[in-house]
Amino acid sequence: MSLNDVFSARKEPTATSFAELREIRDFGLQQQVAVIPNGVDCERFCPGETPTRRRVLFLSRIHPNKGIDLLLSAWRELAPEFPDADLLLAGPGEPEHVRDLYSHLAAGDLPRANYRGPIPSSETPRVLREAWVVVLPSLSESYGMVVAEALASGTPVVTTTATPWPDLPGLGCGWWIEPKTDAIRDALHEALSIKQLDRRPIGEAAVRFARERHSLHVAAEAMERSYLWLAGKGERPEFVQGVEPVL
Repeated sequence: MSLNDVFSARKEPTATSFAELREIRDFGLQQQVAVIPNGVDCERFCPGETPTRRRVLFLSRIHPNKGIDLLLSAWRELAPEFPDADLLLAGPGEPEHVRDLYSHLAAGDLPRANYRGPIPSSETPRVLREAWVVVLPSLSESYGMVVAEALASGTPVVTTTATPWPDLPGLGCGWWIEPKTDAIRDALHEALSIKQLDRRPIGEAAVRFARERHSLHVAAEAMERSYLWLAGKGERPEFVQGVEPVL
């Protein structure tokens, strides 16, 4: 059975974001789609004290599509201005991509930049909570779970317009910028320049956003409403999009 057959057999496929909805439309599927973000366990990813170390954290798959080259170029320009900041890269990756990353780091022009490898799931909440800012400079992303987890941890995020997180700047908990070196550099410069006292309300805004829109409770409630509607026991939810989505 083809992917088209699988989706066509369902009245209402789901998407985690409007970016993913556009991919469904581009595939030629015209039926209604429920846009329901992935849920994050906000009890597990909870905030702590405002970190004292100004750490920039990349926590994702090591792959060219994640924009790592852009991040390293931005850090190369940024690091001399922030001698008390460091860049930690972590996550799994294919051997060839990990080797490329080690080659970049071994060149010697990326001060205080390190690759840790995959982080055990049990350590992920702490690592996110202790970061000053999380950066996901992807060239393409249908959701980006690490963004939701970082926000739930009280950590602001720098990510690109190739990810479905346009609300970050307006809510005061992150940056949504073009996937370009200078844009990433400028956003990280702004993030690292924030004073310690000003960092706390940014973290609080991040937690509110995660809990109000991306928690497990919110996702479960949306799924329940979706299935009740399909069963004819409720009204069509506002997040179910027709052929012309309201973006």
